[in-house]
Amino acid sequence: MFALKSVNNLMLLRLNAKNLLKNRFFCSIQQDQNQIFTTAYCHFRQENYSKALEKLNQIQQTNSSNLDYLKLLAKAQIQQSQYEESLKTLEKIIEILPGDIETNVLMMEILEQLNDDVETQIDQIQDRIIQHNKEDEGQQVAVALMSLMEEDQISLIPNLLSNASTFQFEANRFLAYTILKDIFIRTNQIDNGIKILEEALQNCPSHLKDVYFELARFYRLQGDQQKELEALENCLAQNENQFDVLVELGYIYFTKGNVEKSQEYLKKAEQLENSHCKKFFYEAKILQVQNKLEESQKLLQKCLEFDENNLTPLVYNQIGVIHLQKGEIAKAQEMFFKALEINNEEAQVYFNIALSYNLTNNLQQAIDYYEKGLVLQPNNNSAILQKGILQIKQKNYKEAIDTFNDALKQTPENTDFLYHLARVYKLTYDKSKVMELCKKVLSINPNHKEANELLNSYKNN
Repeated sequence: MFALKSVNNLMLLRLNAKNLLKNRFFCSIQQDQNQIFTTAYCHFRQENYSKALEKLNQIQQTNSSNLDYLKLLAKAQIQQSQYEESLKTLEKIIEILPGDIETNVLMMEILEQLNDDVETQIDQIQDRIIQHNKEDEGQQVAVALMSLMEEDQISLIPNLLSNASTFQFEANRFLAYTILKDIFIRTNQIDNGIKILEEALQNCPSHLKDVYFELARFYRLQGDQQKELEALENCLAQNENQFDVLVELGYIYFTKGNVEKSQEYLKKAEQLENSHCKKFFYEAKILQVQNKLEESQKLLQKCLEFDENNLTPLVYNQIGVIHLQKGEIAKAQEMFFKALEINNEEAQVYFNIALSYNLTNNLQQAIDYYEKGLVLQPNNNSAILQKGILQIKQKNYKEAIDTFNDALKQTPENTDFLYHLARVYKLTYDKSKVMELCKKVLSINPNHKEANELLNSYKNN
């Protein structure tokens, strides 16, 4: 879902750019009788860039608007590390041929080599692209998409797409938001990702299904199950035959204790999916919800025989969860660590290992694995909460205070963090802090039973 469908085409475009350019030059050489240009081109093909530049400089004045000449000149200047001169040459090309993808990519690459303020220059280039290319906003998106393929160019993209909401065509807006969303996932900027997706809801009415699905993913990373549930319900409202959405909704409702609603969604999902490994995997999850653990485990083992979708780490993780449900902690950990051997970037596996250590009262190891998972999902509120609670159990009150205070910087109205921070201050005999925090919890949620009881215990003394 929400996939960048044009990535492959653009990658091919970039990979073939040099060959296309050479062909274009070759054709022009057949038509251009200027012997000097032909000689310059031959030098360039032979990687004798200084000679090529020498020849090209001889014909500079008479070819100032010839695109083949300008592109060859820019490339020769780049090869000779004449980046400032090459930028000027590329700017001339933009004036003649606004939105040329290869030219814009070359500009981005040159900026990486300069010592000047890159952000200022990228703003200036963006202004020029817009000025000369008002009718082809898609080129800006294409440049950003190509930059996304280069890890060291990612920081340039938000500036390039800062005006995405003003794009005339919805397809360009949707792709721009997709690119920005991907950056925020990579850089763990969950709040920014949610903000850009909420903007996409307003500006991409034809893609609501995909946007809601991604919003649910970001809320899951944030640890906000209720908002994840709402986003998935909105996603399903756009198309009721979404297998993955039905399964996720089934599980969320099950964890919230609404078994009837859970089975309703899971039954619909079961009717939709007919593939091998994926079918076994989700059928196993359905059985797991129904507490048919042995049957579920057998299907998961079957998944490993038909793994056509690289689900093996998820399968091991799910088998581990079943062992946890059965109270078989050692077997559960064996499965979780197998999952990590295949994919060590799945935060949920670390959180499950942490839970297994918590169940065996190995509190420090549990905290260590929550922290490892939080490196991958730093805004997972559920994991942060469990880490803080374990620090309280260890009587590491200072660490617990730091954990909750750091979390509250991101979510200042999270009543779980506020209440448990009040608990820590109760244990450190800071009455004023306890009362202050409990009052804040009750101002957000007047029905918070535990905060009300804690506050009353001080009022009555």
